Amino acid sequence: MRTSAAILSFSLLMLFAETLGLKAQQSSQISDFTITITFAQPITTAPSVVKAPLKYNKDFALILQMDDGNPAIHDQVMPYFKGQQGNPGLFYTEGIPQSVQPFKMDAVHFSFNSAGVDVHNYIPGFLNWDNLINLWAGEFGMVNHGLTDPPKPNAELEVRRNASYTKRKTLSGTIPDGYDMNVYVIPNNDQSQLPFAKQHNLAVYYDGITSIENPLVVENLPPIQGIQISRHSITNNLFNQVQAIANQAGPGNHLIATYFNHGFGNVDITFDQFKTQLNLIAAAFGRNGTDRIWSASSSEVFEYLRLRELITVNTDINENVLTITFTGNDIPGNFRYYALTLLVEGATNIVDMQVVQPDGISTYFYSQNKAQLNLKWNGRVIPDAGQRATAAVEAAEQQTTHANALVAMDYVQMLPDGQLKETLRDRLCALPGNIPYELGFCRAPEFLGPDTAVCIGQTLQFTAPEALSYLWSNGHTGRTLDWTVQSNATIWARVTYPNNYIISDTV
Repeated sequence: MRTSAAILSFSLLMLFAETLGLKAQQSSQISDFTITITFAQPITTAPSVVKAPLKYNKDFALILQMDDGNPAIHDQVMPYFKGQQGNPGLFYTEGIPQSVQPFKMDAVHFSFNSAGVDVHNYIPGFLNWDNLINLWAGEFGMVNHGLTDPPKPNAELEVRRNASYTKRKTLSGTIPDGYDMNVYVIPNNDQSQLPFAKQHNLAVYYDGITSIENPLVVENLPPIQGIQISRHSITNNLFNQVQAIANQAGPGNHLIATYFNHGFGNVDITFDQFKTQLNLIAAAFGRNGTDRIWSASSSEVFEYLRLRELITVNTDINENVLTITFTGNDIPGNFRYYALTLLVEGATNIVDMQVVQPDGISTYFYSQNKAQLNLKWNGRVIPDAGQRATAAVEAAEQQTTHANALVAMDYVQMLPDGQLKETLRDRLCALPGNIPYELGFCRAPEFLGPDTAVCIGQTLQFTAPEALSYLWSNGHTGRTLDWTVQSNATIWARVTYPNNYIISDTV
């Protein structure tokens, strides 16, 4: 008779759907848009139709980040930025006065400490998983900072597993299928992680000599896939730095600047100092100032730039009517934001504009001979969980690395209970290589051996797996039990691991 019990909260998950070779239809697509613009006069010179360098046609973007899963981003920054808890809020417009957005910030986080404890499992001093889901709902960003602090030697596992673990832990009604992180901050400038981080992310923050210097010039960026960039600290000089960026920014020179801290106080500025700097920035460049700033999460920024690369704008002219349609090539299905800002300018005034859009969330306007269209759509795909888990297990069987196996474990753990989950679990647990699956994932071992018949007076020795504590049926609490047979008997042992995970066996 074999039994096992678990009280454990470990998890993981990661990888883009295309990494596993999965294809799925998007819920809506850029090709679903059609824009019809009517000008006052027949068109003799083709109107200018361009994709804005930055969302909402802003001159520069500001990305703010808070490292190490510090809860101040949830408890202090989010209500301050969004105008909650008595704060007036910090805002910019979408280029249309009545459509406003709050300033945003990234939560940069790892998941485990050196002892293997999930720091987001309501450990003081860290964001908990509910906080992170709340930040997502508030359109703040989540950025991958590796799996453990300090990082372990397996660089691929550090990069991939924190993404998969975050995806699994944020699986909820708020975030269907969990959150996909696609921006990475290299912890401790660990160069060994760089190749894997660049392979699996749109952008990687790393302070190396080959990194693009902060601030970035949009017009000079390479394709947005694994670009290597740098960032600077948030200090009492932040407003002056942003002001200098604003002075440089303009037509043909759109800038993206990133600044980070670890929280407030200690080596970082205080929250009051932070508010002073951000109040100055918002007053100068936000809704009540020049309205030139785009304060966004890194995911929102780099997803926009990637989509801008992948989308083609098609135009057709018939007398005084311009029709605009779009095609998109290999658009990823795991982005948080799907958006493209389009700028149109004609030789004569616009008298009418009609926008056919899939989800009703775009904003747009025209005035005289110009139009700005902030196209937005719900393009995220939720792939078939069973197909994804099966493909991940097959990948681990073909190349059995700890990273492949543990990522596959996470996809399997995201499945509902049933035969498929059990079959895939057994296939993973049969892989060689002493893979450190989370406790309870594989079936409990039969460590006491089979039922047996022996002679009266014979002594048997039983050994339990190495663990935190042991309890045998006769009250013995050591790992090994010597049992002298006096009669028919049933012997059981109960073995306890960290996080109160228990396995037992009977002979």
